[in-house]
Amino acid sequence: MSTNKKVLSSVLSAAMLLSVMAGCSSGNSSSGSSAPASGSGSVSASGPASSGSGSGSGSGLSAPGEFPITQTPVTLSIVTPDATYLSDFNENEFTKWYEEKTNVHVEYTSVPAQSKKEKINLLLASGDYPDIIMNCGLTTADEVTYGTQKVFQSLNSLIDEHGFYIKDVFEQQANLPGAITSPDGNIYALPNINDAFHTRHTYRAWINTGWLEKLGLAVPTTTDEFYNVLKAFKEQDPNGNGKADEIPMTGCNKNNAYEFAPYTFLMNSFVYFDQQTSSAFLELDNGSVKFVADTDAYKEGLLYIKKLISEGLLDPTSLTQTEDEYLQLGTNPDAQIVGVGSSSLWWKFLGYDKDTEDKRANSYDALSPLKGPNGAQYAPITATAVGTSCVVLTNKCQYPEVAVKWLDGLYSQEVTMRSQFGIEGDNWELAPEGSLGIDQKPAIWHKLRDFDGTEPTNARNTFPGNRTSELRLGEMTDYSDPNAVWTQEPRLYSITNIHYYPFETPEKQVPQSIYYTAEESNEYSRLREQINTYARESLVAFITGNRDIEKEWDSYVKEFEKLELPKYLEYIQKAYDRQYK
Repeated sequence: MSTNKKVLSSVLSAAMLLSVMAGCSSGNSSSGSSAPASGSGSVSASGPASSGSGSGSGSGLSAPGEFPITQTPVTLSIVTPDATYLSDFNENEFTKWYEEKTNVHVEYTSVPAQSKKEKINLLLASGDYPDIIMNCGLTTADEVTYGTQKVFQSLNSLIDEHGFYIKDVFEQQANLPGAITSPDGNIYALPNINDAFHTRHTYRAWINTGWLEKLGLAVPTTTDEFYNVLKAFKEQDPNGNGKADEIPMTGCNKNNAYEFAPYTFLMNSFVYFDQQTSSAFLELDNGSVKFVADTDAYKEGLLYIKKLISEGLLDPTSLTQTEDEYLQLGTNPDAQIVGVGSSSLWWKFLGYDKDTEDKRANSYDALSPLKGPNGAQYAPITATAVGTSCVVLTNKCQYPEVAVKWLDGLYSQEVTMRSQFGIEGDNWELAPEGSLGIDQKPAIWHKLRDFDGTEPTNARNTFPGNRTSELRLGEMTDYSDPNAVWTQEPRLYSITNIHYYPFETPEKQVPQSIYYTAEESNEYSRLREQINTYARESLVAFITGNRDIEKEWDSYVKEFEKLELPKYLEYIQKAYDRQYK
């Protein structure tokens, strides 16, 4: 076996568990409970679950981890979102390849990707649903609801008896299986692992280094230095056209995608400021869940951002303009007019280097979190390797053992590469000895070509897999080519490693994957919605001057008591302790 084969084998074994947990919904990489509740999650006791081909020892099933899965052909049914770039899975080259490999035929149906959750809810309500639901927007709350109703089968004993690759994932991921274990001790869904290093930190800002050089300014590292740089961008005509058309800092409001909002980047110089749905305005303090939007440090951040807006240094339309309008500003054909833009990805407002005549995207560099007056300087982790609630097995499945073995195989190295990267020798190949990956460690694989439109050779981003960070960063990169550092993945790796990774504080992160009991779930969701809505509306009102920060601060803070903030924090703390302590 070649060195690359050995490396690929070990990397994919570790990566499978990661990709199983990361691709379908946002997960968390904090340490979790160590093992599922053995036996408490046995499959439905109804007859079909233990009858027919593939139903246990002596039924023609292969040993765990071996192919084909069964000697006697078995048919399963699966619903997936309609991925137009992949074509119908009934005609897809990957699914045909996997059918031949497993001896399991699958009948696929699809639902519109944009309304997949709504369609799945209707299917479940009707009672007419397939054996497996894959990547259709299910949540941990759905797992608890339908799991306790026996609509979703518990996978614990099935994994114990038939799992192979998923067990490797559990061993390699510190937060598994805790991050996918419901309050009753059962595992109702398998994860997706997709550990993209550059998506760990998406609250980014990009600064025009050409303007800095022209004005003789250093890259700002503190909030005070940043203020002075923005003043210079506004007043000293850095684009040289003799017009006062420079916008010192801007961003956009993209469907509540808060990584585009300038205040998300800026507020992390004052408090730990996370804006993900289940952790917005929250931090962990030695294991205690705390709310940050009523603190003195948060107030100081509001005053700073308001100052930038009132002095014309931060564009107030950042709170309302669309992504398209933002892109038009960044790619303005007449002149560069944006000094600093907030966005997870530079091309969202600058385009790619080929999109502007002056290759504008290469004139901007990522800006590290700024150190605030009290030393705060945070880069919250906004994505982790484990995507929860990716695949569930319903009580319609007559062959649960076969189904779990079929799903387990998706986490193998061979199947992960085939499903996510395409055909070896056509889409990719093993990297030559001595070549380097994106992280400048020995490369694992070499992309031969990009996918072509609706190329039906793979099942990327729909089927779970095990794409570890090592695997993704193991893509061969030719660093002897000076342009390599400007290509997408290498540049994203570099800016993450230099500007954001050093400032992450995982001990402050409230996990994205926290399970609530059926009794807790509705009340928790109600409180979260009303508290986060009030906090966000107040934030905008304060920084735009529609509310007076100094005069109204006390009444603002008192309102959280009326909104039952202590009760909300109590729910989160209880669920966190139950799952992660």
